[in-house]
Amino acid sequence: MSIISIQPGQPGEGMHYNVHKPLPYPFLIDTDTGNVGRQDFWKGEPAALVGFQRELTEQRIDITVSSFAQNPDTVVGMFPVFTNDAGNFYTLTTPVTSTFTFAPDTGDEDDEQGCEGHESLNSAHMGESVYCDGSCQKAGTR
Repeated sequence: MSIISIQPGQPGEGMHYNVHKPLPYPFLIDTDTGNVGRQDFWKGEPAALVGFQRELTEQRIDITVSSFAQNPDTVVGMFPVFTNDAGNFYTLTTPVTSTFTFAPDTGDEDDEQGCEGHESLNSAHMGESVYCDGSCQKAGTR
């Protein structure tokens, strides 16, 4: 499983960054399923990514989730198309300004002295540091 973050632009700013406005919360996309992570925050709005469209004037998918997973930066400047938990499609009207691919945790980074903890991006431990001994805590509290 691979997780890619897509950062939408600020409403009304297009591809420009206004230092006086906060950035919207990014979407964490599971590239195997298209599901949007952090449903504790999103609550089904959106539930899954369908793809991306180049223009808001035409309703069509120009890049699918599988194509996005192969080359995430191709969607910068495009508009994400989502479904909500009721199955309704909709397009975000602010473009994607950046993407970030989270490397899967293979466990190879741990040394023999113990590990530093790895941030979990899925399930019940999302956003927490998960340690080799199976414990988990919010970052910086161990």
